[in-house]
Amino acid sequence: DKPTFLMAQARYLILHEGRFVEAREILGEVRRGLDVFPEAALVEAEALFREGKPDEARATLTSLLERESLPAWVRQQAEALLAQYE
Repeated sequence: DKPTFLMAQARYLILHEGRFVEAREILGEVRRGLDVFPEAALVEAEALFREGKPDEARATLTSLLERESLPAWVRQQAEALLAQYE
């Protein structure tokens, strides 16, 4: 599906090409189109950490963790990212 493809594309841009701004634009598209797609926030936070914007990354993850209907695996990944970049 399109959101999954866009997520993969954004993650590739982050991990392999260092194109953080472009990746975050793609993730923004996913998040606007599907507010119920919390995985986009995980990838966006990872991009922000790698881009050297830890405060923005932590804010993104903190906001994500405040959601009550967050899948357990997303919550675990968000907590792991926070711990990894402490």
